[in-house]
Amino acid sequence: MTALYKLILKTNIKSPSLAFPIVTPIVFVLVFISGTNDEELTTSFFKIISIMLMQSGTFGFGFTMIALKKSIMLKRIGATKITKPEVLTASILYGFTMLLISLVWTTSFTMILSVSGYYLSSTTGETLHIDFATVANWGYIVLGIIISIFVSYSIGMMFVSLARTDEQFAMSAMLYFFFSILLAGLLVNNEIRQEIPFMVWTGYFNPTVWANQIINFGVSGVNNEELWLEIVVPILMAILAIGVSLKTFKWD
Repeated sequence: MTALYKLILKTNIKSPSLAFPIVTPIVFVLVFISGTNDEELTTSFFKIISIMLMQSGTFGFGFTMIALKKSIMLKRIGATKITKPEVLTASILYGFTMLLISLVWTTSFTMILSVSGYYLSSTTGETLHIDFATVANWGYIVLGIIISIFVSYSIGMMFVSLARTDEQFAMSAMLYFFFSILLAGLLVNNEIRQEIPFMVWTGYFNPTVWANQIINFGVSGVNNEELWLEIVVPILMAILAIGVSLKTFKWD
């Protein structure tokens, strides 16, 4: 398993997908993290984290599987005693490696900007700082992260299974990525989004949005009597995506 993981790592070391865990956080952290106070700034930071979790599955893991399917390496692996579940496990571990790099880099870069006084209140102009002491419930944040990872890898695997070409996968992943950003409240304020029927209904069918609400609840601690819905819905969607993958996935 270790040798296979190293082989996948070497195969993907020059892949364009490596830019996502490094470049994407820079853009998001510089542009999209904002707020009127420290709590809102911290909430905005966790929205970025949820996006990083999502792209880990759709891009980090997804592009790895696409690369394996199109490369001769998979055929060579098939001639050995290595099983397909071992290949899948090694690919998931590689995705987790990219996710860890993304999370560490995103958090570190954000904290550097926070300490340097980069973030200013959108209303008063005062300097704001990321303050994890304002987090209401870390348990819900951890739960939201776990569900987000489960969802993102399930969706990524489904895109890989349904795509016949690299281009089809890239288009599907990018479209899902765009709507996840749009519905996460980064480009459009959540209050405004709730006034647009199209965005409301689209959000119902985006599991990342549901999982993101769990993280937001953990940060703000706002009472939500229907939180169970935010937990169950993305899990069911992820299970459905896994079912589609099992039905349609082909190794060659």
